[in-house]
Amino acid sequence: MDKLPPCAGLVYHGLRSDPGNGAVTLRGLAASSRSPRVASENFSTPFLLAILTRTGRDLAPLAGNPSEQETVLLPGTVLVDVERFTLASPRLEVCIFEEISMAEAATIPPEWPVSRETLKDFIQSGIDTAFAEGSVNVASPGKFIADLPR
Repeated sequence: MDKLPPCAGLVYHGLRSDPGNGAVTLRGLAASSRSPRVASENFSTPFLLAILTRTGRDLAPLAGNPSEQETVLLPGTVLVDVERFTLASPRLEVCIFEEISMAEAATIPPEWPVSRETLKDFIQSGIDTAFAEGSVNVASPGKFIADLPR
């Protein structure tokens, strides 16, 4: 995985339980998807992490199921909670996390919204769009909703 180039962007990971507040350091690989519908297994999870990643690795071109839009987060990735909000439809608590890097200056990729309110609106719009689309086939049940490897 280290050989693949880092891919900054917004990815999602569904959870069955509250991820808590503060920082999370991943101790293993964590699957995420650029699709909130895929990451939550068709919005079946009560929590959805929206993660602004700087060093995720895009696996879609190599994957057996590219429609999953998979981005893997590597061991050692540090995520810090930024904000939370609750959606009524789908009924979902969205937890925004941002990857931070201790090794380099934190630069904001140009495609990321610059304010928290703009970020929240951007994420909510993406979730609304995915919710309006039809259900997806869950090719790998549990892959995107597994507990984070802490």
